[in-house]
Amino acid sequence: SGDPAAMVGLSAADEVAVERFLAGAIRFSDIHVYLRRGAELGARSGGDTGSVEGILAIDAAVRHALAPATVGV
Repeated sequence: SGDPAAMVGLSAADEVAVERFLAGAIRFSDIHVYLRRGAELGARSGGDTGSVEGILAIDAAVRHALAPATVGV
């Protein structure tokens, strides 16, 4: 077990990172930066993981925060 909000953030970040890797926008070795940042953002979100709406809100916030101009990879 762990912080459910961090896990939601990690999952969102994983999808963003893999998409960018497959598109050639980042190197494989950059993926960990996205994963760490996504987990941190999810954990700090204070989001409610007890509802689908809360999970989707955390997911959207992490994806927004990981927009290309904000990651710094």
